[in-house]
Amino acid sequence: MAAKSKSGGGGLKGFLTRASKSFMSGGLYTWDKSYWLAEKLARVGFILATTSIVVLMPLVFEIAREGQVSSVQFSSCIGFV
Repeated sequence: MAAKSKSGGGGLKGFLTRASKSFMSGGLYTWDKSYWLAEKLARVGFILATTSIVVLMPLVFEIAREGQVSSVQFSSCIGFV
């Protein structure tokens, strides 16, 4: 009767079989953690972008309006000279 061989026995074949299973599980773990990190970074980026738009856009509009007012005052002063 032939002896049954174990799955992933010893030797080079067994080592490669066990190594491939280990790399597969490590890759799945890495993919899972990197996906989680990407979700968190996307959320932080969205919050940062929307907050900066809400905070900085009124400042940009105020600076532009101030520039227009100063140019109008400058042009009205030129007429008196």
